[in-house]
Amino acid sequence: MRRRDARSRRRAAGNARSARHALWRRASSCACEAVAAREAAKRWSAP
Repeated sequence: MRRRDARSRRRAAGNARSARHALWRRASSCACEAVAAREAAKRWSAP
C-alpha cells in the first residue's frame, strides 16, 4: 500500500514536470522568448 502511494506520488511529480516543460516549450516558440530569457538571465545574475 505504501509502495503504491509512493509510486503514484512520483508519477504525479513527473506529470507536473512534463506539463511545466510543455508550457515552457510553448512559451519559447514565441518570438519574444529571447527577450524574456535575457531579462530572466539579467534578473538571476543581479545580486
